[in-house]
Amino acid sequence: MSSPVNQAAAQLIFGTLASKLDVESTQANVSTVEKSVVTVVDAINSMSAQPFWVSPNPFEDVSFPVNDLKPVTVPAANTGVSNGGDGDGSIPSSGNHSHTIGTVTQQPLMTAATGRLYLVPIQTAQDRMYSTLGFVTNGTAAMTSFHTGIYQFDRTTGNANLVYSFGNVKGNLLTGSGIFHQRMITSYDLGALKGDCYYVGLLSIGGTQPQLGAIPSVVATRADSLHPKAQTLYIDGQSSLPSTISGSSVQSNLGYQVWTCLGQPTEAYDPAAQFSYTETFERPDSTNYGASYITRGTAQGIRSGEATSTAVLSYGQAGSLRISPTNTDKQRVGITLGDYRVADSQTGVRAILRARSDYSTYACFRVHPDTLSIRSGAGFGNETVRASIQNPGIPTSGEEYVLEVDGNVFTAYYPGGNFSWTDSGGIVPTGTQCRYVGWGLDNTLLYGYSASIESWYGRDWL
Repeated sequence: MSSPVNQAAAQLIFGTLASKLDVESTQANVSTVEKSVVTVVDAINSMSAQPFWVSPNPFEDVSFPVNDLKPVTVPAANTGVSNGGDGDGSIPSSGNHSHTIGTVTQQPLMTAATGRLYLVPIQTAQDRMYSTLGFVTNGTAAMTSFHTGIYQFDRTTGNANLVYSFGNVKGNLLTGSGIFHQRMITSYDLGALKGDCYYVGLLSIGGTQPQLGAIPSVVATRADSLHPKAQTLYIDGQSSLPSTISGSSVQSNLGYQVWTCLGQPTEAYDPAAQFSYTETFERPDSTNYGASYITRGTAQGIRSGEATSTAVLSYGQAGSLRISPTNTDKQRVGITLGDYRVADSQTGVRAILRARSDYSTYACFRVHPDTLSIRSGAGFGNETVRASIQNPGIPTSGEEYVLEVDGNVFTAYYPGGNFSWTDSGGIVPTGTQCRYVGWGLDNTLLYGYSASIESWYGRDWL
């Protein structure tokens, strides 16, 4: 939902456009801007469309034309062959001497450095809404975390402020063999006016670093004192996206220009579409759940067709999120208890929703033989009980426990009843980055393992 600031920007943008477009048509699109960012594209496409050699999406402002992001042929290792000669190392005119020069194709990629925040400048070409951020990678997601956000900077001082953070988007990245255009969607529109200056911030941390779509760029000193000082800048030693950046702290000697974009979706989406995911765990025993899930915490996996903790002689919590989020903030998650682990064990099992992919925020329904509770999470395992009741029964295999959320009301269902918590303080965030769903398992040294899970589902419900 658009904030008051962005609503004001939207009104200013559409006020400018009204002199060029039919007023009634423009007003109709303004009225729906909070429901779908796609209507903005429909209203101004005759004015703002870029040619495809600039971007595959004609409604994006880019750091440089995508047509320049292409493979190049470079020389490979050379081999020399010499026949004849006088034996003294010289090459006489009567001898035969040749070189075989091979070539290789070099992709337009640059390997990221861990903890290095790349800042890629983009200037708004004309008044428009921003609701997508894009970049290019080589399809790896083996880093520990990948953060991205949008900064607005001052050309005179170079000082920048974070205006939108997507947080850790590792779970949103397209992966595989090849090169991929990545797109992240904001949870509300950002009004941008012609001439505004932005940085796209990209930060990869730990693990195997990805390669970013980029081309070599000259390292040169500007003749004036304005910013940006280079076509891609950077700051080292970062563990998260800083809220502010001093113009004097950025480095301008990278020697590469990274491709990024800010714009709007080209394809209309159905805001009422319902996504549904199910998991029955009916596959061979393993120490994970496969590539469709983001796991965290103590060891877990599949045993006898059920999800269970596999940690030995340790205390902790395990969590798993579906790598694909739901389409809306109105979610329902259900778990059915299994019989591989006794259901009345003195540890808890969870249904998780409204989670970020890095578990930095989420809500869950914890099922325990003594207590049933709705909790908020602020970092994996850092939970606060928001509502609870004494468990009226003993958890039994085959029973279903459900958590659903509608607006700010979280309702937990158990066999024979339900209870709710109203998040009046906005403790659990909403939006496109907070729509992951999953489950959780516990284990303790004293009481052993939580109940296993026979099946799970997570879905939108409208």
